[in-house]
Amino acid sequence: MSTNNQRILFASIIIVLFNSLIFMTSPDTLPLPFLTAPFILLFMALYLVLQLVLEKATSNLQSRTRRGLSLAIAALPVLLLLLQSIGQLTLIDFIITSGLIVLLLFYFRKIDFL
Repeated sequence: MSTNNQRILFASIIIVLFNSLIFMTSPDTLPLPFLTAPFILLFMALYLVLQLVLEKATSNLQSRTRRGLSLAIAALPVLLLLLQSIGQLTLIDFIITSGLIVLLLFYFRKIDFL
């Protein structure tokens, strides 16, 4: 099985787990560790799907750059959902979170991490 097929299979499994956790459970009855699971699963699914999309769309980028870009793009909606879930999402929070992601990308690029 090729790497892309493995990624697609893994992303599909994560999406099924995410959907079953969201639709078959109630947050009122879940213990605290399970309340964080949807955010982790969502991040993993977004990361894997973005990896596949960026690999097909931008074949001229290095794999390290695609990985960093996938991490940043996947982290932004998850962080915003976390803020929304605790009732703290405002326009300022969106701007700060987006700026933080951009600064981290710049910093990682500067230290040759990506």
